[in-house]
Amino acid sequence: NGNSKTGALTTLADFTKETDEDIITLNVVQGYAEDRNGLVEDSTSTTGFKREKIKTRNDITGQAGYKLLLDELNFINFGTRAVHDELADIDYRVNLYPTFGHFFIKNDDYKLSFDVGPGYTFERVGSLDNNYFSPRLGEEFGWIISCNSKITQNAEVFFNTDDTEDYQINTNLNLETVVSSLLSVVVGIRDTYDNLPAANRQKNDLSLISALKFTF
Repeated sequence: NGNSKTGALTTLADFTKETDEDIITLNVVQGYAEDRNGLVEDSTSTTGFKREKIKTRNDITGQAGYKLLLDELNFINFGTRAVHDELADIDYRVNLYPTFGHFFIKNDDYKLSFDVGPGYTFERVGSLDNNYFSPRLGEEFGWIISCNSKITQNAEVFFNTDDTEDYQINTNLNLETVVSSLLSVVVGIRDTYDNLPAANRQKNDLSLISALKFTF
């Protein structure tokens, strides 16, 4: 609106190498957004508020995986995920997980797989350190629409075995259009749900993203 001056930037870096024996992936997403005309409380002001620059997003997520293909449809996945999210008060959250997976669809145009297995999480959330076993359930879908565009979707759930109320769900849905051999434009939806967030933080974080993706 007329009282809002916002700025946002999301960048992605992606590396994928696929052979007949294995699949190696590395993905990093960094997001930053601010409202340059945000309202904050100010006891010295006649209105009780003043306008100043407010961060509305500042996070980075990295995920790496090594899939060892046992045969055409089955694989073992060794993965890790690391997150820093200033607004969610997550100093760090690192997930380590070996899982077993299966491709239910795998052809030149479509891929659909599920994987499940044990995991372990190290985190500092709300200035509190916590380490726990965290089994993971994951899903990935891909559709190559044409030589220049594709849709990718993935979802994963981590469970804390020490507390059944403590779990996180991460989902992504992206439309990617290739600009060059190294650069793509990505438009998508990103949703993170934390059932036990840091104090005074929201459980759900849904964002629409448009980003430049660098492929190596």
